[in-house]
Amino acid sequence: VVASAHRWGQDAATAWTHVGDAWRPASMAWQAAERSGAAPAGVVMAAAQQMRRQESARVEAAIQRAGVLLVLPLGLCFLPGFIATTVVPVVLHLTRSALGG
Repeated sequence: VVASAHRWGQDAATAWTHVGDAWRPASMAWQAAERSGAAPAGVVMAAAQQMRRQESARVEAAIQRAGVLLVLPLGLCFLPGFIATTVVPVVLHLTRSALGG
């Protein structure tokens, strides 16, 4: 979208308004390269790499949070089943054995 807008004659500041705020680092890199007269490819690629690292860290934090949030529901679902299939039969067997049955 940005490349097309730039190709059609829009300046960098206007072209980057067509995408969301998540693209701000790439926008700032492109505009800095344009102001200095440098080729934007290297700076934009560095900004993209930084954006990937940030997104990766955000996703990793969300995954860790999901693991913590799943402990309680899984415990509430599996604990009764474990008690019913393991603990209760052992207690019944020990009770019968202790009572001479």
